[in-house]
Amino acid sequence: MIKLLVCPRPAKISNDLPVPPSTPAPPSEPPSRLIARLYAEERSFLRNLVLRRGVPARDADDVVHEVFLVVCRRIADLDPTHTARPWLYVIAIQVASNYRKRARHSRERLPGVLPDEPAQVLAVDEIIAHDQERARFRARLLRLRPKLRAVVLPHIIAEHSISEIAATLGIPEKTAYARMHLARTALTRHARE
Repeated sequence: MIKLLVCPRPAKISNDLPVPPSTPAPPSEPPSRLIARLYAEERSFLRNLVLRRGVPARDADDVVHEVFLVVCRRIADLDPTHTARPWLYVIAIQVASNYRKRARHSRERLPGVLPDEPAQVLAVDEIIAHDQERARFRARLLRLRPKLRAVVLPHIIAEHSISEIAATLGIPEKTAYARMHLARTALTRHARE
């Protein structure tokens, strides 16, 4: 439905004006056509918007796709008397925000992309030294008596508490603490050799 504003004096209205994007849909337009029309008209606007909101260019199209997935679920919320752009804007802002929250916690490594900080790149010598230290530590663990190793490995590798280890092994908790102390002493002694 089109509402006309009444002006105090007559104005010349041109019929050849371009139609603004996201004009309200006719009430009889089916949702699938409406979504297709919104996608055709607003995709580039939404892509630029999510790029400005901190989404990397490699993921911008995926985020725009997520925006239209939300649009598909919430198409009944769209008021046909208003333009769709502000509604799409709010959805895109929320989806971009959710993307940034996810991306902050999961740092994926892409081949051919340099890391963010050059300090994260280890030199080959450091990698070799780290691997050699792990091999030496593994050898020291193998030199421990089996009873001591049974307490140390779950504590170091799986980060179980001493009380959990004692319950698993069926030994008193003080015995587990004593074995842990003996194992640390032996590991320190083996490291000095």
